[in-house]
Amino acid sequence: MKILIPSKPAQIIACVGESAYKDHFGFLASPTHAITPDEAIKIGVAWAMDNGAFVNKTPLAFLAMLKRYQRYAVKPQWVVALDVPGNAEATLQLFPAWNQIIKAYGYPVALAAQDGLKPEQVNWSEIVCLFVGGTDKWRFSRECMALVEAAKQHKKMTHLGRVNTQSRIKAAFLSGFDTVDGSSFATHKQEKSHMAVNTLRWLNNQMEMDLCG
Repeated sequence: MKILIPSKPAQIIACVGESAYKDHFGFLASPTHAITPDEAIKIGVAWAMDNGAFVNKTPLAFLAMLKRYQRYAVKPQWVVALDVPGNAEATLQLFPAWNQIIKAYGYPVALAAQDGLKPEQVNWSEIVCLFVGGTDKWRFSRECMALVEAAKQHKKMTHLGRVNTQSRIKAAFLSGFDTVDGSSFATHKQEKSHMAVNTLRWLNNQMEMDLCG
């Protein structure tokens, strides 16, 4: 599992070193900041694109980012279609139009899963990733975990947003998410990046021990 951070890679590398950065982190582009993926692409780490809906960025800002980043030969792993936080029905209504727009720019699409979304409501052939948003109460519910399991069965990537604590990192790792993100990694780089590296190393070691045992 990797943590996608909306910060310049060099800033995180200064805290944990390049090797640890490559092992455990990636870059998350967003309309909420002006940091480009140039560094991440040069280093060779994964990157993806958020839409800014959670912080009420306008669709125009999202569209501008889609157009601006077309120039990169190395495409993001996914771009999450515009959504309505906490509202699955409204998000599904928006999805067909934004799915077409994002693909017209040449990007793979992620669907933001919100409270109440069920596996049978997802057009799995149209997406490469399930991005779990939603309220804190719903995100680790049985209903949401069934959705994540369905994504895995359809061989889709899974991403969990708003992972800012050690307990959330552990929960996401044990739930099998491929990537997570958290805004606090950008605001508290030194403290959070070291915590994340130590936590992920311990979790990976435990998993290897379980497999060997």
